[in-house]
Amino acid sequence: MVPARPGVRIGWRPDAPTVPSRGLPLPPRPVLDVAGVTLRVGGLVCLAGVSLRQQRETVLAVIGPNGAGKTSLLDCLCGARRPDGGSARFWPGRRAGGRGGPTGGPVELFGRSAPAVARLGIARTFRGSALFGGLTVLDNVRVGVEAAARGHSRRPSPAAWWARREAGPAASAAWDLLELVGLADRAGVRADRLSPGERTRVAIARALGTRPALLVLDEPAAGASGADRAWLADFVGQLRADGLSVLLAEHDARLALAVADTVVVLAAGAVVATGPPADVRGVWPSTGRERGR
Repeated sequence: MVPARPGVRIGWRPDAPTVPSRGLPLPPRPVLDVAGVTLRVGGLVCLAGVSLRQQRETVLAVIGPNGAGKTSLLDCLCGARRPDGGSARFWPGRRAGGRGGPTGGPVELFGRSAPAVARLGIARTFRGSALFGGLTVLDNVRVGVEAAARGHSRRPSPAAWWARREAGPAASAAWDLLELVGLADRAGVRADRLSPGERTRVAIARALGTRPALLVLDEPAAGASGADRAWLADFVGQLRADGLSVLLAEHDARLALAVADTVVVLAAGAVVATGPPADVRGVWPSTGRERGR
């Protein structure tokens, strides 16, 4: 039984909103600077000297054909894989709770574990959402909110989240996030009973519960309907307007070109084009269409 929506909307405390707002203007600077990333798995070159730069409060989309290296790049940035070479500097920002910030310097991502990268303020969703299917929608979102409250100290346990259902700051923040993604009426539904588009919304809400400085979306439109894709495009634009940086790796090039400020096109693990959508739109057909991941 899902707890009732708290009567007083207290949000999550102690010191930051669940979803970033602009607040004081930040000086122009990047949120992510990736240089010369190489990755080999066995005899396969997955990434060959990939470089990109993302400005704070923008959407950067990475597109390319099947096997181009999009997910491999995200794995390296988020601590799931250790690249063979290159660097990735990240500016955590005011809201991430890590080192650095608007007046501080960047930190190197490579060499850090996935939990350590998350603590710096990078939240990632996965293709297929990777939700706890036996938990309710509300409890899935609380996983992210309470993990941030503990400082991402350990991997969340589904059994623990299922048992802790009392209303409180985390539950209130989770309700806020469900309202944000339009799923408050599905709070008590088990995650394994959701449509692909709904699962994506829950995964995004859970990631936002960690209050990231950079939200990384790995093919969020996979399996989504036309209406879900339209919602996703609008929502990514809303996040950008609220001051959140978004790194998007997407199978649907039309969606990526519609929402991005900057597009990076990968093919065979290398960057073949970088620029605003209008400049790279003609490059995409020459890289081929994707079939799957």
